[in-house]
Amino acid sequence: MAEEETVTTEETTTEETTEEETTEETTEEETTEETTEETTEETTEETTEETTEEETIQLVYIGPSLPRERLRNAQILKGTQSEIDSFLSDLKERYPELSQLLVTPAKLTAARKKVQDKNSILHKYYEDVAAKARASRKGY
Repeated sequence: MAEEETVTTEETTTEETTEEETTEETTEEETTEETTEETTEETTEETTEETTEEETIQLVYIGPSLPRERLRNAQILKGTQSEIDSFLSDLKERYPELSQLLVTPAKLTAARKKVQDKNSILHKYYEDVAAKARASRKGY
């Protein structure tokens, strides 16, 4: 009989431990769920704020002036990214490289140096746009 009591006591202890572990696991899960919900809400709020309030930016065009077009070398474009994209949409269709030739004022000096460097990709984009512009002028 003594063995039965010991077994029973061990089972009870095991059950109590399991209940405590279950309670701890439940508490951890609830805490994790609450933290996840809070993080998700904060991220959603930040994304919504960014989406609703598009930032006004300045970009400088460092490509060749495009005759009969509305874009000149060193022209500054101000507005939201979507406004600038809309303004340049038809030009970007004809000159896909144009997007690479729009830089922020902070990067202007370095970008101009790269345009002058014949081994630079910006130089290639500049030359590609210039060649397409020359070709379109001959077509008129």
